[in-house]
Amino acid sequence: MKHPTHNGDLYFEVIGPEAAPVLVFTHGAGLNHQMFRDQVRYFSDRYRCLIWDLPGHGNSYRLKKPFRFTEMPQQIMGMLDAIGAKKATLVGQSMGSMISQYTADLYPDRVEGIISVGGSRLKTDKLSNFQRFMFKMMPLFFRLVPEKKFFYRISVSKAITPDARTFYEESLTKMGRSQFFHVWRGLMESFELGVDKPISHPLLILHGEHESPANLLEEASQWNESSPNSRLVILSGAGHNANMDAPKDFNQEVDMFLNQLPYKQQQQ
Repeated sequence: MKHPTHNGDLYFEVIGPEAAPVLVFTHGAGLNHQMFRDQVRYFSDRYRCLIWDLPGHGNSYRLKKPFRFTEMPQQIMGMLDAIGAKKATLVGQSMGSMISQYTADLYPDRVEGIISVGGSRLKTDKLSNFQRFMFKMMPLFFRLVPEKKFFYRISVSKAITPDARTFYEESLTKMGRSQFFHVWRGLMESFELGVDKPISHPLLILHGEHESPANLLEEASQWNESSPNSRLVILSGAGHNANMDAPKDFNQEVDMFLNQLPYKQQQQ
């Protein structure tokens, strides 16, 4: 399916019973909707799964300028409106986690809960001049490495299992270096965006034990402690793409979380 925007069409799919609760899956930088295929297979008999490609990724429109992080919550709401869904639980990996948080902050009444995979908390802290300089210079550094080698290095640093690494590398290759740079520049916006208060929605924070960068695990612990309604789970044998590296354990944790959401408790 296509969701029209002023920049082009976003690609999305909806799988599952029309009357079922909705799960919106948002992938991270360099990936695409197919990273959630194991989750769709597991949940689509009981939930309505919406998977989509961010701009510059997969089958969505190509970027001609830096990725606009702040436009994504509106697009999620547009897709939910298009399928007639009033609320959803947001599942986001890495950059997708930050998009989920920002969406919940802007549209709190339309979000049931948040599941963060390899993500970090949106903060109100500003980047230092040095950090801002390094982010701007990264594309120049990246150009010094051949594209194939560049994408391979990313895939082995973020995923653990061979299948997950292969998928990561293939997704990046389809995306291309120029689109990746547009997304990278747009990421600066997300790091300085922040939200003013901790998320009050039910929150599941999931990371792989081999998270990269490793400091995300320490940040996850702090995020969990600062959030009033959260749970932190570290998955064995998994990396940044924990849902792909350890799909069975991941799906079980998510299933448990979903069954504990307030609306599910009222149904039981």
